[in-house]
Amino acid sequence: MIERVELRNFQSHTKSQFEFDAGVNAIIGPSDSGKTAILRALRWVIWNRPLGDAFRSDWGGDTSVTIQVPDNEITRWKHDNGHGYTINGSKLTAIKTDVPDDVARILNIDEVNLQQQFDRPFLLDSSAGEVAAHFNRIAHLDIIDATMKTLASWQRQLNQDVRVYESKIEEYENSLIKFNHISEMEKKIIRAEKLQNRIEKLDKDLMELSRIIDVIEEVDLQMEEFEPLFAIDKKVTEYFTLREEKTQLEHAFLRASDIVSEIKAVSQALKKLEAFPIKETQVDNAIELFQNLRTLYDNKKDIYLLFTNIKETDEDLYDIVQETSKLQEEFDALFPDTCPLCGSKKGGKK
Repeated sequence: MIERVELRNFQSHTKSQFEFDAGVNAIIGPSDSGKTAILRALRWVIWNRPLGDAFRSDWGGDTSVTIQVPDNEITRWKHDNGHGYTINGSKLTAIKTDVPDDVARILNIDEVNLQQQFDRPFLLDSSAGEVAAHFNRIAHLDIIDATMKTLASWQRQLNQDVRVYESKIEEYENSLIKFNHISEMEKKIIRAEKLQNRIEKLDKDLMELSRIIDVIEEVDLQMEEFEPLFAIDKKVTEYFTLREEKTQLEHAFLRASDIVSEIKAVSQALKKLEAFPIKETQVDNAIELFQNLRTLYDNKKDIYLLFTNIKETDEDLYDIVQETSKLQEEFDALFPDTCPLCGSKKGGKK
């Protein structure tokens, strides 16, 4: 319910205020006194019509229309620098041709609620469809009708889209048949990549093997240059063998020395026996000593042979040492500063 309307600089109204009570209210006055301007001012607030500046007073100033309803006051204003709405003192700007939702919700006034002077009688000359449409709007059934129409339009569009997409899917599926061999090709490509990787690895191994073969061949060539040096190893082996034999002969010589000492002791014992009367027991002892002497004599021959072998071994060792020294000098002369096998420097340094 509209409780109060206030107009400022709106057509013929400089500042006019009208209060309304519940029920029927009548606005009376002579022609051109501003009655229709009141309805036009209400339409300006409720529907933002008319547009433009024709309704503003000729004498200038800011134009505004205020509508008081229960618990709310709404003002539509316009001046030279802009226009807008105010709800309970809160200003709403950036107003174009639409009415703010808050204003429409608070006023809740439809065109049927506001008739002008020359409007036809309400619904009396309307068709049945127009009457039904009007009551649908009152009961908000027009929203349902519009929604149903929108949904039906969407449904038709969706059905059409579905048919188009199904046709495209079928077309794509037929096109994909041409590429059924791709999976098999993919397997072959993966296998080819594995073979390629294996070939690359084998190539690297082959290059490394070729490098090793080249190194071996180079070492073989260098080994041929040092062939005389390997004769030293044989001589050294012979030297240590003869040295071992010499050690054994020295041990045998020591044993022979012990036997000679025993022979001397037996000889001295025999000499002592000659100074005493021969007795049976002494004869037995003499026989035993003779046998020992004979054995010692045989050992003496062995010792002589042993001395001969030791002498020959010493001579051989002397010759080997002389020849080894000569080969060592040749080896030192031929051996390079750096060993081609181990990389050691001459003299044992790395």
